[in-house]
Amino acid sequence: MSFTKLGLNDSLLKAVEKEGYTVPTPIQEQAIPLLLAGKDVLGTAQTGTGKTAAFALPMIQMLMTLPRPEKRVVRALIVVPTRELAVQIQESFMTLSRFSNLRIGMFFGGVSKFGQINLLRQGVDIAVATPGRLLDLMRDRAFHPNFIKMVVLDEADQMLDMGFLPDVKTILQSIPKPRQSALFSATMPEQIASLASSFLLDPVRIAITPVSQPLNKIVHQTIKIEKNQKLSLLIHLLKNPELKSVLIFMRTKRGAKRTALNLTHQGHTVVELHGNQSQAQRQFAMKKFKEKHVRILVATDLASRGIDIHQLSHVINFDMPETAEAFLHRTGRTGRAGFSGDVFNFVSREESSLLHMINRHTGLSLTPSIMKDFVFDSSLVVHGGGDDEGDRPRYPSRERSGQRSYGGSSRSSSGRGYGSSQTPRSFGNPPSTESGEPKPYTPKPYQGDRAPRRYDSRSSFSGPRSSSYQGRNPRPEGQSSGYQGRTPREPGQSSGYQGRTPREPGQSSGYQGRTPREPGQSSGYQGRTPREPGQSSGYEGKRPSYQSRNNTFKKRNP
Repeated sequence: MSFTKLGLNDSLLKAVEKEGYTVPTPIQEQAIPLLLAGKDVLGTAQTGTGKTAAFALPMIQMLMTLPRPEKRVVRALIVVPTRELAVQIQESFMTLSRFSNLRIGMFFGGVSKFGQINLLRQGVDIAVATPGRLLDLMRDRAFHPNFIKMVVLDEADQMLDMGFLPDVKTILQSIPKPRQSALFSATMPEQIASLASSFLLDPVRIAITPVSQPLNKIVHQTIKIEKNQKLSLLIHLLKNPELKSVLIFMRTKRGAKRTALNLTHQGHTVVELHGNQSQAQRQFAMKKFKEKHVRILVATDLASRGIDIHQLSHVINFDMPETAEAFLHRTGRTGRAGFSGDVFNFVSREESSLLHMINRHTGLSLTPSIMKDFVFDSSLVVHGGGDDEGDRPRYPSRERSGQRSYGGSSRSSSGRGYGSSQTPRSFGNPPSTESGEPKPYTPKPYQGDRAPRRYDSRSSFSGPRSSSYQGRNPRPEGQSSGYQGRTPREPGQSSGYQGRTPREPGQSSGYQGRTPREPGQSSGYQGRTPREPGQSSGYEGKRPSYQSRNNTFKKRNP
């Protein structure tokens, strides 16, 4: 069957032909006619089978046929779990709707929402959004779901794993009915089935091949290797020129960053993709890898779903995934759109149980074997690799036995800690020589006005050190701490300027020579006549003030 028999209009057929698609995939062949007929669809298919085009083509044709309101508003919504998947779907919609005047917008976190609010004010026909940012825009009353006619949930099982299910329910409850709904997922847990029964109206179930089985065009090679030798094996495999485009999966963000650093030191072109990066850094890495500017992408499971990389030749599971679903999504990045792909699985002794679990759930029979032409070379490991604690780089210890370290710890250097060393060192000891003996300290020659200071083993300086400039003559006993050479004040002399006549007992602390005020005299300017008892504290001679009370003016008692 071809796309011409699916009921698509001429503009969509022209866009499909321009993309090079000739024969629809099974999920497209079954889903497109149902969605064009206005029915709700519940589809389960493996990753890489064309689910995006299965709902994108009917959605574009529906919006092209419906009358457009006077003001451009959101009429179709696609909810996705990750930003990378949102970018992927938006690019697919842009290519398929090139011969229409529809406007597609992306809304996800990690970037400022003010630009997205301005985009909504300008008008958007199709919105691709993540649940968190979509709820933020709805709370800010920037996104109005009142005019939505079609909603699609893509990768619903991943949204369940990421804890987005309550947000998804809130979003679906805010969209008015009647509407057309579709849900697509690679797996179908019970919670997703319950969600579909609650928000889909008599959905048509589409299941393309068992979702627990991998694609047939993927060749697996499972290698048994020790954990501390994985990086050396990876560098050995990358010497093969047949590995033109390689996606390496790590378990942690730290491991991805360290492995990318090691491969860069070996001269490979590498970019990394993990959760510690900003959205701009993620998009830059994906763009470089998709456009074949770099050969290797080191990523976490963030890149295991929704990332469509054209003709990805190899996938390497540096760390085995912890679930069978994650294994299927990782390996599904290759062997897409009818192309073949190769997968290398590095399995250590600690990961043998994970391999048995994957074989049991997927029906595969992956048997680890030893690569015969591989010889472990420890010199290739520049900065350590992977997530093994034993691969951490060792730095000289900054501790010494029986004394506190820089961080206030009292651990002995003999303990196994990060940065521990065999030779204890004190705080002030200079770096050791190759034999382990500390270098003798050689004081620097005299420089400037300051005398050289001696150096001891406790990182403190011995010798007389006055708090003032060195070389100053010490002051005699009883001399003030002011400028040297000043005559010390006599007992009872004021601390003001020297030479000033001390004030007599009872004299005011004001300017010397001022006549002290008499008892009862005010503290104001001297010479002012004191106010009589009951006189106001305002300016002398001022008329008595008035106050408003009960809309009548009464004269205040003088």
